[in-house]
Amino acid sequence: MTPVHVCPTCNQKVSADRMLIDLQSNTVSFAGVARRLTPTEAEILDVLWATYPQVVRTDAILSRIDGITGETTYKSFRQHMCHLRKKLRGMPIAIMTVWGNGYRLMLGAEI
Repeated sequence: MTPVHVCPTCNQKVSADRMLIDLQSNTVSFAGVARRLTPTEAEILDVLWATYPQVVRTDAILSRIDGITGETTYKSFRQHMCHLRKKLRGMPIAIMTVWGNGYRLMLGAEI
């Protein structure tokens, strides 16, 4: 599956085959099935999509996300990541942890 990048930083819709990521309405859909995301989950997905297929360090993701600040930053981020991964189940998209390096978006046959 070859993703089509259409300016992921300005919240335009971007698609990969039959998958659609709409960062304005905070939804991800595949074959007509939509999953609602929180704004933070959508921001995480946006960062990973903009850098696909590269590994993105956790601190790089955190620096680009609004609303996660303070002492519990990393714990809160991990919780958002867990919820986002659950919402992506059953879709041809996943987020892989690259231990010691960060996270990487995976699409289609990579999963």
